[in-house]
Amino acid sequence: MVRNIGEPGGADLLDVVSVAQSATKEGVSKQLGVIGYGYGAYLACLSLTNFPDVFSCGVSIGGIADWLDVYRNTDVMFKHFIEMLFDGTPADKKTIMEERSVITNLERMKAPLCIIHPINDTRVPFESFLHFRTELLGLNKKFEAHSVENINDVLTVLSPVLSFLNRRLR
Repeated sequence: MVRNIGEPGGADLLDVVSVAQSATKEGVSKQLGVIGYGYGAYLACLSLTNFPDVFSCGVSIGGIADWLDVYRNTDVMFKHFIEMLFDGTPADKKTIMEERSVITNLERMKAPLCIIHPINDTRVPFESFLHFRTELLGLNKKFEAHSVENINDVLTVLSPVLSFLNRRLR
């Protein structure tokens, strides 16, 4: 976590992309997908927007696409986490939150995306998921979206993930 305090979507994102580029270079696979849950879902989506030619597809489970939107609508505890994550002056935090949000560079995304989000998530409210979906629709991006009642129901979450990956990574 140290690599992202004060700079989320910075060095941690470069780590994700570097591993993928090395795997491609070494011939591990010609097609790679990126998948994450929570903060990892944020990095997965950010990988698709900031490095649009690295991954063939992505999966976001309970992720953050717009830090400012989530900050306005989340619970108090998660607000404190976001403040810690974007360490700096309040003005700097707002600027960095906007710069490091997935939706800021969403037009650059080329790969299809599967989004899964819990209906009752207090940290990343369902409205933020709907906002992200609306942005994707507005830009005519390839995606599918699934809402789930219980994020801990493994079959409910993994079923659309496996189906999506099977279709996209042949």
